[in-house]
Amino acid sequence: MDYENNDVYEEDVRDFDVDIEQRKALIEEAKQIEDTGDWSALNRELSDLQRRWRRIYYWESAYEDTLEEEFDALIDKFYAKRRELYASVEETKKDLIKQAKALMNLRIGIVRPKR
Repeated sequence: MDYENNDVYEEDVRDFDVDIEQRKALIEEAKQIEDTGDWSALNRELSDLQRRWRRIYYWESAYEDTLEEEFDALIDKFYAKRRELYASVEETKKDLIKQAKALMNLRIGIVRPKR
């Protein structure tokens, strides 16, 4: 940018500082989020943080890239945990179906003897 006077430059620096502080505050909020097991509420909270993050002006600085990596890592950690939970639930569901089929086959065997 070509600055005609120093006031415009100083205003942009102040804006940059404000935006960086806002990003840092969002990172701290993400660190404070607790996994209560209520994935619906957690998803809403994470989506809100991401929406607020995107609304902050991006300055194309290495420092801002570092903050973005930290923020993304915190968000990704929650979603990875959710994927693990859903995979575990799916595995449990498959095991229960298998057990139900085995019980059903056992019951059929008791009620109707094989010929």
